[in-house]
Amino acid sequence: MNAAGLPNITYLSAVHQVDEERVALPNQFMSKTSRNLAENPRASLSLLDPVSFSEYRLAIRYERTDRRGPVFERLRDDVDKVAALAGMHDIFRLRSADVLHVEEIEVVYEAPRPVDDRAHDHSMMLAASAELASRMSRCADLESLIDVALAVLDDLLGHRHSSVMLLGEAGTRLFAIASHGFPYEGVGSEVEVGEGVAGAAADTAGR
Repeated sequence: MNAAGLPNITYLSAVHQVDEERVALPNQFMSKTSRNLAENPRASLSLLDPVSFSEYRLAIRYERTDRRGPVFERLRDDVDKVAALAGMHDIFRLRSADVLHVEEIEVVYEAPRPVDDRAHDHSMMLAASAELASRMSRCADLESLIDVALAVLDDLLGHRHSSVMLLGEAGTRLFAIASHGFPYEGVGSEVEVGEGVAGAAADTAGR
C-alpha cells in the first residue's frame, strides 16, 4: 500500500528465489506498485505452487531494483518460459527485477505429498540420472542413444512426453529428430528460435 494506506493488488507471472532470505519479483506492468514500494517498502506476497497448489503468504520488504546482472537474467528466463506457454513472448518483456527481503512466511495451505512423487525425491532423481548415464554409455550409435535416453526419461524420471530438437545451420529454427510419448511422431517438425516453449529454451541457452 502507499503512504496514505491505500492498497494495490497486482498479479505476477513468476517469483524467483534469490537466496534463503530474498525473492525477486518481475517488474513488467507494475508502475503503481513500484511507486507504492518507494513510499512504503513493505508488502505482502501470496505464492501458489503451480504443481502441488500449496499456498504461502510472505511478508516482504523492498531492498533494490536490478536491471541487469545474474538475478535479472535468471528471472527473465522464468518470465520467458511463462510467456512462451501463454503465447505472449513479445508482450511479457521484463523491465527490471525487484529484490525484496522475506521477513515472514505463513503457510496458507500445504498440499499432501503423493507417495509416488518421484520428481521431488532428490535421492531417487540422482539414482535415476546415474542409471540414465549408464544406459546411454552402452549405446553404440546415435539412434539407439536417443531412443534409450527418451525411454529412460519416461521409465525412471516420469517424463511421459519428450522430444529431441537440433538447431538448423542458419541458427534460426529447431528441427525435431526424435520424440516419445506423443500420439504422433513429430519428427521433422520445426519451430522458430524464441517461439513456443522449445524456442524460448533455445533462445535462453544461446544467450
